[in-house]
Amino acid sequence: MKLKFHKMEAAGNDFILIERKKLPENALAALAKKLCSRHTGVGGDGLIVLEKGRVALWRMRILNADGSDGQTSGNGARCLAHLLYQSRRQRGNRVVFETNRGAMEVVRLKGNYYRLDMGKPVWEAGEIPLNSTENAFINRPIESGGRTFLGTAVSVGNPHLVLFVDSIPIDWRELGQKLERHPLFPKGVNIEFAKVLNKKSVILAVWERGVGETLACGSGSVAVLAAGVLTGRLGRRAKVKMPGGILDVEWKVDGALFLCGPVHHVFSGEMEL
Repeated sequence: MKLKFHKMEAAGNDFILIERKKLPENALAALAKKLCSRHTGVGGDGLIVLEKGRVALWRMRILNADGSDGQTSGNGARCLAHLLYQSRRQRGNRVVFETNRGAMEVVRLKGNYYRLDMGKPVWEAGEIPLNSTENAFINRPIESGGRTFLGTAVSVGNPHLVLFVDSIPIDWRELGQKLERHPLFPKGVNIEFAKVLNKKSVILAVWERGVGETLACGSGSVAVLAAGVLTGRLGRRAKVKMPGGILDVEWKVDGALFLCGPVHHVFSGEMEL
């Protein structure tokens, strides 16, 4: 069986996009691991699966490179929207995806530049979730590798631990790998090491749950902004600089987080399953 796929990226955060069609549910996790392999597959941070929606026209699924449920992906949603416009399957400047989290709206601002409404950040321990008797984990100490960091936990459809640092640690990958499975987070967590340059700019290194090091992370970018605003480190609009590129983020006073940036179609092809 041959499977048609598309590879797309946003600030270096790369995805393989496919249509579900006749693929059985129990085959998706293994397929994600196979396709996302950098050595024996196409290579990607995650697998985006397009399905027919029940309420909206389209439904989006995201699986991490290890086959686990990614829950949500800001960059992935923007990539999928661009693919629909490229293939002339979407009209107007707005597309809505059904997801496990609810509806996600992507707006095409111009060309390949898209804005995504990521919804409101969630701080409640039970919703993130956290193994904690406290209501929230904001600007609190957390230990890894014999060092203590100040961390803030937030969910933007998936869980994040934002660590504000004076400089990105040399061993941040090892630290991120350990923190991903910290006992505080029963379902694992995405880790962001954030160095604030000023109120409107921050440098970010990302360790993603179920993926590892990524060149960028859309949900991580808005999580950092929310944590930065809440702790007084950032203003409500900022540029997030990552190894793969720069994303523009904003936290509106009404509570909604927005993610903006370009996406690119890398190539399309077929793979024998």
